[in-house]
Amino acid sequence: MADRSIAETGGKILSSGSDPVSAINNPGVNLEISQEQTHHDELELIFNMFGNDKARGKFKELLDVYREVYLKHRAADVDGARRAEFGRSGTHNDIMYTFQQLALSAKPGSREEEVLRKMADRNTTHEYIRDWSAFEDRGRHKSELQRFREKGIHMILPQ
Repeated sequence: MADRSIAETGGKILSSGSDPVSAINNPGVNLEISQEQTHHDELELIFNMFGNDKARGKFKELLDVYREVYLKHRAADVDGARRAEFGRSGTHNDIMYTFQQLALSAKPGSREEEVLRKMADRNTTHEYIRDWSAFEDRGRHKSELQRFREKGIHMILPQ
């Protein structure tokens, strides 16, 4: 069954907890979520290479800035897009430099080295950041939804 679902989903491995039947019935959505999950997990592996929580947190903030500038770029007019692109490329350079430095400390043949080698490509890095952000946003949304469900409808309705 697992081999069949991998073949039918274009060679992609479904994230753990995915239902192979629903993945076959709706492969686009499930593959997108699976890719986001994979990129998220691989970035988390790289985050663990940072020496401490403070450094890890600063780098995640840098990724958030990059994502915010990217979204502004997509929503801006031509002049605003040019300004946003300039800011985004500088931030992207900082991210790429950090990944290069981490690659120097990665153990040869390790999973970290493999992921960082993939991320040496700027477009791949952009995809990883985009997917990591989407996965994180979905997690924040789920926790907010769970909080709402626990507290009930009176949270948003005036008394």
